[in-house]
Amino acid sequence: MDKSTKSRQANYELLRILAMAMVITLHFLGKGGLLKSFAERFDTADYLIWFAEAFCTVAVNVYVLISGYFLVEAEFRPGKLLKLWAQVLFYSAGVPAACLAAGILQGNEITADRAVTWLLPVLREHYWFATVYLLLYALSPLLGKAVKGMEKKQFQTVLGILLVLACVSKTVLPVNLALDTGGYDLLWFICLYLTAARLRLYGIPAWLTGIRGAVCYAAGAAAIYGLSMGYRMIYHKTGLLGDFYTGPYQYNHLLCLLAAVGLFGAFSTVRITGDKAARLICTVSSCTFGIYLLHENEAVRTIWPAWFGADPQTPGSMLLAGLLAAVCAWYGAGIVVELVRQRLFRLFRMG
Repeated sequence: MDKSTKSRQANYELLRILAMAMVITLHFLGKGGLLKSFAERFDTADYLIWFAEAFCTVAVNVYVLISGYFLVEAEFRPGKLLKLWAQVLFYSAGVPAACLAAGILQGNEITADRAVTWLLPVLREHYWFATVYLLLYALSPLLGKAVKGMEKKQFQTVLGILLVLACVSKTVLPVNLALDTGGYDLLWFICLYLTAARLRLYGIPAWLTGIRGAVCYAAGAAAIYGLSMGYRMIYHKTGLLGDFYTGPYQYNHLLCLLAAVGLFGAFSTVRITGDKAARLICTVSSCTFGIYLLHENEAVRTIWPAWFGADPQTPGSMLLAGLLAAVCAWYGAGIVVELVRQRLFRLFRMG
């Protein structure tokens, strides 16, 4: 990657770094048991925690939008698919092995089912995101050719139909829908890819760029929180909407999509000055997928939040300090491990 390319991409790579910090935050809050059920009584801390959740829940959408934005113009390489698979396997099997050596994982905790999952991570969906992302990458050449083979109007019509089926319908209809998995599926990733392709091929609308994009993100995230709290209030007063009060927090909710696109548009006008800064950002960004695979490994995903004080009884100021420490620690450890992995794979001509 030459200097000019790094400078052009560094803004989106910076956004990728931010998105992964948001992912760690979501896991700290969720797997740390800090997200109290909407059916329970809330105190001030609970409202603040769910407010923070609303501003971070766009992370997965943002990450896939960035990937789709570049994939639509990139040449498909089967070798890259194999390298991604190998990267997932490296972490899936390597983290439990390291935990076993360090005493974090005991031998009697290793079942045949867990071992098979560690060795077949993509097929067994050890990491749901990795499995769906690899499927999306495998389909990207077909999607790219389809997008470029259609006229703009036809493409936007197809995208609109898919968004109605996967996003708008679940947003406006308070009933369970067969296609709705909350955005944890290939259909939603295809929608995000096509949305990103629309932005790449036909430009980001002016009302979504710069400060206007930031406002769209903030307004969308605030609306996620406000709408969910409104549903919660209705539930506590009437007993209705109990299955849907956290719906706005799901990835395929229209508010979550709009907030993610707004944040993406906000970073589209960010300019990184200086080649050293761009190189540093791109280096750190290249480690983000590894950071995800490291901290979300099945051997540690439910226990690491407690290492940083995630507990409903912990005071708010200490929770914030623990969250910041978790983000910094996983980034620090993840960058080191991922750079070592990249070096090893290059030595064996795997990366």
